[in-house]
Amino acid sequence: MKKLAKVIAAISAAAILTAPVNMTAYAYTISSRNFKDGKPMVNKSTDAGKGQRWDYFSYQDDLPKLEQGFLDWKGNYTFLATVDTNGNEYGNCDMFAMLDRNVALTPNIAKARDYVDNITVKSQKNLYYAVVMEYNNNSSEDSYRGTSKENRIKYELGDYALRMLEGPYLQNILNKMYCETSDELNYSYMKKNNGYDCIYYLDNYYIAGMRLTSSDPYTRFEEPVLEPHPSGRGFRTKIECHISTPYREGDAVFGSTSGNYSFNVLSNVKMTCNGSGTSGNCIDDYTKLNIGQRTISVPKSEFDKEYTLYAGLIGSYDLETRISGNVKSRFLENAFTAAKVSNGVLNIYIGKKTDFGDPKWDNGTTQEQFEVFFRCGGRDNLGHSRWVRNQLSSVTQVRFYRDCTPTYAGRQFYSYTPSSLLDRLNNG
Repeated sequence: MKKLAKVIAAISAAAILTAPVNMTAYAYTISSRNFKDGKPMVNKSTDAGKGQRWDYFSYQDDLPKLEQGFLDWKGNYTFLATVDTNGNEYGNCDMFAMLDRNVALTPNIAKARDYVDNITVKSQKNLYYAVVMEYNNNSSEDSYRGTSKENRIKYELGDYALRMLEGPYLQNILNKMYCETSDELNYSYMKKNNGYDCIYYLDNYYIAGMRLTSSDPYTRFEEPVLEPHPSGRGFRTKIECHISTPYREGDAVFGSTSGNYSFNVLSNVKMTCNGSGTSGNCIDDYTKLNIGQRTISVPKSEFDKEYTLYAGLIGSYDLETRISGNVKSRFLENAFTAAKVSNGVLNIYIGKKTDFGDPKWDNGTTQEQFEVFFRCGGRDNLGHSRWVRNQLSSVTQVRFYRDCTPTYAGRQFYSYTPSSLLDRLNNG
């Protein structure tokens, strides 16, 4: 708990003590001359807050400082965690380095992202940390510039630094993300506006390599942009979110298309960053965002198409009143067997493109045509249908139609009494 209290105090840094007039502070600059690959940088501080604090002169004086030229030289690079003067490694919640004004300054903060994104930090045991750029108004530049207090700006103090984080401390920062929008997320709005756009913000923090993802196919996040905070003090991370209008391939429905489909958006939103996804990291379990999944309700009539000519297709067991996939495709291609009861008559409709592989289907007598149908799948189809057998106990006649389409009921070519057809279904 003591360490947690220290961390919260260090991160918020609400109060800054005034340094003596004769005290100066300059974080020591890292360059190609004093940096060696495979060797950690040193935090020289010996004060009580060493490792975690950077708000006062004494702390900044002992921290390594990264300048633009050095970061240009290193490019995309994995650093070792900073150590103290005895070689003891710092880690979670501790400072990694200061950022020079030519890398991170509020008016030009947008350019800092490219430099920070190139920084990855791991321990000597290959434990990767999230590298977090944080802001604190140490120099008072953001609040004093343009005021009568401008001469009191402490230009020698830095306002931007990098901290190494993992676990709940990282999660605590991500929980601060918020959304600004006045639009209601619903299907009516999305249909009218070709989707839904909103913006997420994180004040005064940016995580190296930060990207947001969602598990649903409709939600997409842009890469982060860093911008000065509208308050005039500090910065914020801005991430645009686009949610496309939900869509699905509609069904063919024999009857009503009432009801709604449900689509989930903003599902399982999480962050990835430099170091996440690596073996042995302590980042991945703490990258969820406080962005709740939302469910969009869409009337089925938006996608489904209603067909009223038939009661349904005769399936392998029952009457199919809602079809999709290959069954729907075959229906639209006129290859189907449908049915409908009207005025005590059971009407069986055979699709125009149904292929029985027997020339008598097209050239034979009506009796021969029926026998082709019955022999080449008709008996199995009708005989296994519980719905057909139930109808045979109540109708007075069965009529067969051929050359049918989804919008044309074809022409009658044969008829049967219910008892005779039932006998043939049972006995062949």
